Amino acid sequence: MSNSAEKSMGSDPFLTIEASELLDEVKTLKEEGWHFCQACAYREDDEIELIYTFENESRLLSLKMMVSEETAVDSITFVFWTAFDAELDMARDCGVKFRHVAEEHLREFYDVADISYAAENIRSDMEALTEHRDYRQMMYVAERMAGTSSFGNSLGYCMAVEQASGIEVPERAAYLRVILLELSRIQSHLYWLSMVADRIGFESLSMEFLAVREPILAIFDRISGNRIMLSLCQVGGLKKDISAEQLEDILTTLENSRNELEKLTTLMAQDASVRRRLEGVGVLEEEAAQAFCKGPAARGSAVLTDARTDELWSIYSSLDFVPVLETAGDAMARCKVAAAEIFQSAAMIERAIAEIPEGDIAVEVETLSAGEAVVRLEQPDGQAVYYAKTTDSDHLKKLRVSMATDANLLAYVRVMKACEPIDRQLVSLTMDPCRNNMDW
Repeated sequence: MSNSAEKSMGSDPFLTIEASELLDEVKTLKEEGWHFCQACAYREDDEIELIYTFENESRLLSLKMMVSEETAVDSITFVFWTAFDAELDMARDCGVKFRHVAEEHLREFYDVADISYAAENIRSDMEALTEHRDYRQMMYVAERMAGTSSFGNSLGYCMAVEQASGIEVPERAAYLRVILLELSRIQSHLYWLSMVADRIGFESLSMEFLAVREPILAIFDRISGNRIMLSLCQVGGLKKDISAEQLEDILTTLENSRNELEKLTTLMAQDASVRRRLEGVGVLEEEAAQAFCKGPAARGSAVLTDARTDELWSIYSSLDFVPVLETAGDAMARCKVAAAEIFQSAAMIERAIAEIPEGDIAVEVETLSAGEAVVRLEQPDGQAVYYAKTTDSDHLKKLRVSMATDANLLAYVRVMKACEPIDRQLVSLTMDPCRNNMDW
C-alpha cells in the first residue's frame, strides 16, 4: 500500500505531496484499486495549488501540491484517461503546464464520426462567481447548473461547504434531503425514459411517462412553490420543513402512481418495437464501464458503482440500499436500471418517511470557517463531485464541480463508435448526458 493510501485511512483526506511525486503516487494508487474522481487548480499569487481526488469504494483521497507558474507537471492521463478533461480545464483556467499528455486519448475522443466536442463555459463561469457572490448566493448559482438534477447540485454544494467548515446538519434535515433527492431522481428518470421512448417513435409511451412525472412536480410545487428549482437547501440544513400532511401527500402520490409505472416499465421492456431498437445496441463492455463510467450507464454494464454507498451517506444503509445492476451493457440494460431505480427510490422514500425524526431542520450559520472538502453525490445521471475551499468569511476561495457527464465522456465516445449512425441519437439518450454541461 502506498504512503498516501495508508494515510487516507486516517482523519485527513487531503495529503500534501511534491509535484515530482504525483505520477508515482497515482500509479501506485491505480495498482491498489483507486479510481480518478476529480481534479482542479487554484491560483494564489505566483503559485498554483493542484488537487487530485481519487476514490476507492467508500473512501476519498485528495493529493495536493503547490507549483510555480514555470513548473511543468507530469500529466496523469497515461494512468487515468478520464483526467484529460480536468487537466484541460486546469491548463486553460490557471495556466498549469502539463507534460507527457496522452495525446492519443484526445485524438480518440475527438475523432468520433461527426461528433465534435467543445468545453462548456457554464461551470467555469459558475466557479468564477465565487469572487463576487457569498456562500448563501452561491447555492442559487449551483442549483442552476442543470435542470432535472438541480436539487442535487444545490445539495452537493451545501454539503461540500458544510464539510469544509465543520457544520453538522440536524438529523431531520438529513432525512428530508434524502427524500427530496430521491424524488428528484424519480422525476429525472421518468423524463429520461420519456425522451428515449420519444426518440424510438413511441409517442404515446413518452407522454405516459411524462403524465406519471407530473404529480411529482406538483408535490415540489406544493412544498417549495417551484416545480424544478426548489431552492430549499441552505448551508446548515433546509430553509423549510415538510409537514406531516405533506409527507403523507408524498406517500399517497407514490402509491397512486405505482400501478401505472409497473405497466409502463413492463411495456418498455417487452414491446417488440422497443426491443428491436435497444437490445444489443450501444453495448458498453464491463471493462470499459469500469474504467470510464459512473451512474446508471455503468450499472447497466454490471459495474457496482454508486456514491450512495459512500460512508458519508449513512442514512442509505438504514434504508437497505443496494445498487441496481444489469449485465447486458446495452441500451436496454441502461433503461432497465433507470426503471428499477424509480421503484427503489420510491421504496426508500417510504422507509425514510417512516423513520424520520422530529427536530430542527437547520443550524444557524453566521460565517464560514476555513477548510476544504470533497463530496460525492449520486445524481440521477451518475456521480457528481463537489470540491469547496472555504475561508473565515462569507466567501469561498474555490469551488469546483465535476458533473456526471464529465465522468462518462470517454464511455460515451466508445458507445458512439460502436453504433450505426442511425442509432447514435437514441443510444446517446440511454447514457443520459446532461446537455447543460456538455455541448455536442
